[in-house]
Amino acid sequence: MRLLAIACLAATLLGACTPAPVSEPVVCANGFAPTGKPVTMGSESSIDLVKAIDVEWAKLDMEAMRRFYSDTCRFEWNDGDQFQGFDAFAAKLAQDTLDYSWTMMWAFAVDDDQDEPGDWVHAGFDEVGTLNGDTVETAFIEEWYFVLEGQVHAYSNSKRLLP
Repeated sequence: MRLLAIACLAATLLGACTPAPVSEPVVCANGFAPTGKPVTMGSESSIDLVKAIDVEWAKLDMEAMRRFYSDTCRFEWNDGDQFQGFDAFAAKLAQDTLDYSWTMMWAFAVDDDQDEPGDWVHAGFDEVGTLNGDTVETAFIEEWYFVLEGQVHAYSNSKRLLP
């Protein structure tokens, strides 16, 4: 009887020491991309890049901003304009006659394809546009940045005027 108890104990200990089978990592996703692939959270470094852009944009320091954008960056503006390259972006900003102030309300990064590098950063802003010190418009701005290897490769924005 004692020998049977020792054998059962030994078998239990040996079974407890056997490693668990290796399983695939669980992808924590929420939603899906246009490709049908799952959407997961992106990287904090992509958020940091967009926050750094915001600092330079507030100063209208175009040369400091230039380093954040790839040479072939595609831009889509809320008025329907589409252009490529930072010089076209800077020219678009120079055309505007209003002075703006804004507050970044949020930013988050998502990865729409874990098999490919890059993140999409979505940022939201409350904005006030003035002309000669008078408020001309208040708006809510949403921006999307595609960040790859430390630079923005695609940018788009939308603007909703507020009463």
